[in-house]
Amino acid sequence: MARRKISALVLDNSFNGPVVVFFWSPKAGPCLRLLPRLVKLSDEYAGSFLLVLYDTDKHSRFVRDQGVYSIPTVRVYRHRQIVETIRGAYSEEVLRRAIEAHLNHTPASLRRSATQELEQGATQRALELLDEAATGSPYDHRIRLDQAKLLMRSGRRLRRRTFWTGYPQIPSWIPSSIYCVHT
Repeated sequence: MARRKISALVLDNSFNGPVVVFFWSPKAGPCLRLLPRLVKLSDEYAGSFLLVLYDTDKHSRFVRDQGVYSIPTVRVYRHRQIVETIRGAYSEEVLRRAIEAHLNHTPASLRRSATQELEQGATQRALELLDEAATGSPYDHRIRLDQAKLLMRSGRRLRRRTFWTGYPQIPSWIPSSIYCVHT
């Protein structure tokens, strides 16, 4: 039963995005400390990855067949493959890096990451992420506005010609009444 469930739930969904599988036991202290961290990240990334919990007490044979011999163990699956394994109760930051390494970096997620980098004082990294986001979603004016705000806040002067270079012009055949910003 568990074998079919992992195939359908984990492996098939791993084509849509990362699937994080947490092998745990409700009797183990390190597992109980790690669980809230994973749940918090799952909430924070709101659907960017799937979190699956496997109770090792209830599925011991299946867990052994998966090669999991110690708990807590976290595995990240992508395209039906294990791409990351973490053994032990690591910090939220370690878990975050492991998950982010396998996320689809959409312009929205890159913009969110840029905000986090800026909060940590990494202005240059935030600008790089916004550049990447602008490339992926060239008509999203919010990204360019974020870049402009960040450049001005950091004391850099905006050079209109260089800043807007690469920003696509709205084709003349599209009436302005139907043009909209992607949200």
